[in-house]
Amino acid sequence: MAPIVAFHLAQTGLHAYVAAWFGLLSRRRPDAPEYRLFAALAFFIGVATLGTAILVDARSVHQAAGGERLLYAGLCFACAAFPLFVGTLIGDRRPWGRWLAAPCAVFGCLAMAGAFCDPSFAGAGYDGSRGDPAAALVTPLGIVAIAWSALAGLASTWMLARSARADRTMRIAVVAAGLPMLAGVFDLVSRVFGGPSVHAAMTGTSLLIVSLSYVLLQRLVAVDVSLERKTRELETAHATLQKAQEDLVKKEQLAAVGELSAVIAHEIRNPLAILKNAASGLSRERIADEDRETLLTILDQEADRLNQLVNDLLAYASPLVPDARPVDVVGLVELAARLAMESHPRAKEGIRVVVRADNPSLAWGDPSLLRHALINIVDNAILAMPAGGVVTVTLSDVVERGRPFVSIAFTDEGEGMDTLVRQRARDVFFTTRSTGTGLGLAIVDRVARVHRGRVEIESRHGHGTTVTLYVPRERGSRPPPLG
Repeated sequence: MAPIVAFHLAQTGLHAYVAAWFGLLSRRRPDAPEYRLFAALAFFIGVATLGTAILVDARSVHQAAGGERLLYAGLCFACAAFPLFVGTLIGDRRPWGRWLAAPCAVFGCLAMAGAFCDPSFAGAGYDGSRGDPAAALVTPLGIVAIAWSALAGLASTWMLARSARADRTMRIAVVAAGLPMLAGVFDLVSRVFGGPSVHAAMTGTSLLIVSLSYVLLQRLVAVDVSLERKTRELETAHATLQKAQEDLVKKEQLAAVGELSAVIAHEIRNPLAILKNAASGLSRERIADEDRETLLTILDQEADRLNQLVNDLLAYASPLVPDARPVDVVGLVELAARLAMESHPRAKEGIRVVVRADNPSLAWGDPSLLRHALINIVDNAILAMPAGGVVTVTLSDVVERGRPFVSIAFTDEGEGMDTLVRQRARDVFFTTRSTGTGLGLAIVDRVARVHRGRVEIESRHGHGTTVTLYVPRERGSRPPPLG
């Protein structure tokens, strides 16, 4: 094997390696099409270099024709990929690259079909002694294709040179793009004046591939460094934001505790006065059994009222950190309804809770927090029906904005709410009942938010109320917000 043939084969291996490396890189970076186009450019130049090796080593006209077929097909396809690559590299979205590339791609297909090579031009006496019958094999169509491909390369190099004014890293690419042009001129002059055919243009294309690889790798490193720096900045900003959010939540909780303390101070006075009066009555030496029973009942009721205030305070002021797991929603709703009914013994005869479930999926949440929220909803529904009625609970699977939820809708037959009351129903400390603390639905809303769900209220005065709790069916990809 002649040294020049081995040299061209080595160039072919280099181009194949670069094409494979950047092809794999393009799969990891699908948002960077320049890697994919450069891999195509390196591959087609490798095809042209392989054709050159076959052409130089040919010992017959037919062997030379096969080499030229690969050479010109590879060059035409490479000249089709080069304008597209340059346009992507410099961020130029105008269609000039496609206009230049389309004819080159057509010429590449014609070259593969053998339209550029006519072995009869070489003469019957060719025996490989001249080492290169290329000039004798090219057809007029091939000459047109070479001219257009050269024009596409020159135009792309010009666009690359214009971008190099603002981007210094492009200057290496501009110089490298000019090397195949100069080497091609040298080959043409050498052929015209009968000099040796060394195929310097192919060496120029190898230098182009190496230089462009350096430019792309330099840009890749710069992008990675920039991404790493931005990642650190984002991590720092996220940590700062999370700290600020935690501080804000603590301040909001302290403010809520202060406001709640004022409400409790106001609400506790009446029960304490009643308890004091009842205790004074029980301390008398002579008291009728009927009066004693009444006073004990009052003590019990007011103690329960104070206990409810304390429980609501603890429930609202404590941070909510859900311990999420798969939850049987139907069983949880039935348990919450039973517990709520037990806290209203007088309502057992006049109120029923009906659960309608169409095989809902398991929810993803904290059973304890969800049970507390469900009890509060059922408790409100019972209190809304002093004359009795039916609380209907409907469970179903829904999908909203691509996220799956279990919908739990509680519908009562109470007096309902007007527009103003409905808008403020979830506000902290807002209540229309003399014995309420205004924290029931506020707690429900917090539980829904820490589960990345929500609460909806539909009501019309005199037509009952529907409170719907949406609980996710799947584990979220982000951590839950602080409650």
